[in-house]
Amino acid sequence: MKIRKKEQNKVIFNIKKITKFLLHHKYKFILSLICLIISTVVSVYNPLLLGKLIDYITYKKWTYIPKLLIFIIILSLISNLLTSSYSYIIRIISYKLNMEIKSNLFKNILSLNIKEFETTQKGEFFTKLDEDVSVIINFLTDKITIVIDIFTVIFIGIVLFKLNFKLALITILNFPVTSLVFLLSGKKISILQNNTRLEEDKCNNFIQESINGFDIIKILNIENIISKKFLFINNIVFNVSMKKNNVNIASSISNGILGCIFYAVYFGVACYEISTGNLTIGLFVAFNSYSSIFGNSLFKISQINMDLQQVLVSIKRISGLLDKHIENKYSINYKINDDLFKSDIKVQNLSFKYGKDEDYIFKNLNIYIKKNSITAIIGKNGQGKTTLLKILMGLYTDYTGEVLIDQLSLKNVPFNQISKKISYVPQETFLFTGTIKENLLLANPNASDENIKFVCGLANIDKLIESFKDGYNTKIGYNGISLSGGQKQRLGIARALLRKADLFLLDEITASVDIETEEIIKNILKKISKNKTVVLVTHKKSTLSIADNVVVLNN
Repeated sequence: MKIRKKEQNKVIFNIKKITKFLLHHKYKFILSLICLIISTVVSVYNPLLLGKLIDYITYKKWTYIPKLLIFIIILSLISNLLTSSYSYIIRIISYKLNMEIKSNLFKNILSLNIKEFETTQKGEFFTKLDEDVSVIINFLTDKITIVIDIFTVIFIGIVLFKLNFKLALITILNFPVTSLVFLLSGKKISILQNNTRLEEDKCNNFIQESINGFDIIKILNIENIISKKFLFINNIVFNVSMKKNNVNIASSISNGILGCIFYAVYFGVACYEISTGNLTIGLFVAFNSYSSIFGNSLFKISQINMDLQQVLVSIKRISGLLDKHIENKYSINYKINDDLFKSDIKVQNLSFKYGKDEDYIFKNLNIYIKKNSITAIIGKNGQGKTTLLKILMGLYTDYTGEVLIDQLSLKNVPFNQISKKISYVPQETFLFTGTIKENLLLANPNASDENIKFVCGLANIDKLIESFKDGYNTKIGYNGISLSGGQKQRLGIARALLRKADLFLLDEITASVDIETEEIIKNILKKISKNKTVVLVTHKKSTLSIADNVVVLNN
C-alpha cells in the first residue's frame, strides 16, 4: 500500500510539474478560454433562433423573418471569429509547450550520469521525446476545455428541460450507460497504451542500432535477416496497437448500439409530442440541435477517463526525466586549486561493478600515476581498462576505495571542475555535424584562431586542414564522414589539447590507425607529457615504447 501511495504521489507531483509549463502561458490560455466561453454562449442562442425561424416560416409570419436572419448571421460571424481566435491561440500554446517540454527533457537526458545513460535503450529516448510529449500536449491543449463542457452540459440541460421534459429525460439517461462503457474500456486501454509504448521503444532502438551498424550489415550481407527481424519487431508493435484499437472499436460499437436504441425511443417520443401539440416543429429542431451540443459535451466528459489513462502512462514514462536535477557536484560555485591535477594520482583499494548482482570488474586495485609522465594500462578485454579511465574522468562515482589527487578524493571534486582539467579521448572519436572549427571550439568556446592553429600543429593535422578549400570552416558531415579514421583521431587529440587540461586520458587511440599515423600520435604524446600527465590504454606493444610506467590489469 505504501509503495502504491508513493507512486501516486510521484504521479501527482509530475502532473503539477507538467502543469507549471502551462502556467508559463497563463495569460494566453485565459484569453483563449474567454474566446471559447463567449463563442459557446453566443452559439447557444443559434438553435433557438433557428427554431423560431422555422416556426415563422411554418405560420407565415414573414415580417419577422428578415430581422431574425440578420441577427442569426451576425451571431454566427461572432461565434466563428471567436472560435478561430481560440484555435489560433491554443495552437501557439501547443507549439510553445512542445518546444519547452522537449527542451527540458533533452537537457535532463544530457544531465544523466553515464551509467544511467548506458543502461537505457536509446530508442526509448526518441519515443519519450516525440510520442509521449505529443500525448501530454494534446491533452493539455485539447482536453482542458472540459470545464467549458461541464458548464455547457449544465446550462444546455436546463434549456432542454424547459423545452420538453420527456425528451430531456431520455437524453440525460443515455449518459450514465455510455460513461460506464468508457470507464471499463479506459482501464484496459491504460495497460495496452503502456505495452504499446514499450514495444515502440524496442522498435526505435532497433532502427537506431541498424543505422549505426549499417556498414556491418553490408559487410556481412545480412540485409534480409535484419529486414525480417525488423518486420518481426514491427509486427509486435502492430499487434499491441491493434489490441488497443480493438478495445477502442468495441467501446465505440457498444456506444453506437446504445445510441441507436436511444434515438429510436427519442424520435418516437418526439413524434408523439408534436402530434399532441406539446412541441412545435421549430422547437423540435431547436431541441435536436441543443441535444447534439449536449451529447457532444457529455461524450467529451465521458471520454476524459480514457484520455486521462493514456496521458498518465506518458507522464509516468517521462517522470524519471522530468524530476531529474543536476546534482550539487556540478555546482559552479565550488572552486578547486588550479594546480590540483598537476599532482600525482593514487588509486587505493578501488573496487567497481556495474550492478549489484554483477561481478566486480576489478577489486582492491592500487595504482600510482606519476605527474608529467605517460602511464600505459594494458590487459585482456573485459579487465576494466576503459572503466578505469571513466572513473578517473569522474563519469563513474559509485565505486568503493579512493582516487586521490594531492590527497583530495576525486569524489569530492565537482564534475564541472574535473571536466575543465581532464581531457578524455575515446577509441572512436565522435565529431558533430558542422565545420572543423565548430568541433574544435566545443572543447574551448573562447579559443582564438591562433590557439586552434597551434593545437592542430601539435596534433600534426594543420597542413591537412589548410589544404581544404574552406580550411577550418570545412564542413565534415555526420561524425566526420569525409575524414579518415586517423584524421578523425588526430582532430580528437587537437580538440583535447585545446581544452588546456592537465590530465589526458586516452583510450586505444592508436588501435585503428596505420603505422605512420601511430608514430605521429606517439610523438604528440611525448610532447604533451613534458608538462602534462598522460594515462594511455593500449593493446599495441609498439605504443608501449613511449610509456614511463606500465600497469597490467589481470583479474
